[in-house]
Amino acid sequence: MEELDSRIVEALKSQDPEERKKAVRALGQTTSSEALRYLATIYKKDPDEGVRNLAIKAGRHVKKMRAASDWVVNDDDIRFATSEQPVVSSTVSAAVQEQAKGLMDKALNESVKGDYDKAEGYARQAFQVNPDLQHDSYYVGIACDVMNMDSEEAVAALLTPPTE
Repeated sequence: MEELDSRIVEALKSQDPEERKKAVRALGQTTSSEALRYLATIYKKDPDEGVRNLAIKAGRHVKKMRAASDWVVNDDDIRFATSEQPVVSSTVSAAVQEQAKGLMDKALNESVKGDYDKAEGYARQAFQVNPDLQHDSYYVGIACDVMNMDSEEAVAALLTPPTE
């Protein structure tokens, strides 16, 4: 796991919201799983709304950078992540989509707390309920963190029913 600069970690503990914002911006320039965990915690717990809003934007930026680094290139296929959602015809109802997103939020929370077994359980439920999550780079990014796998492996693992 990539070690974060200790100055960034210290700045995140500062009483000054502007110092914490600088640290959040620095985290937003990495592709580290550790940075994502810090950003998720900041988003949930920082007392300053501006810092929390910046943390969510930085987290999205990190996810985009991570997705872009997962480009697959071969002779017949070039894929890359964009900020636009892919057009996917879905037979999944809006209620089921929301349920799956709620499960992925729980997976992220458990991941931030370090309970990867629970996080995997929630992610697995979410992908089983709504397989279309595999087309959303944000949720695929969470799946990568939870499963500690690259995007294709994580999605395949989450879409495969567990063996009894």
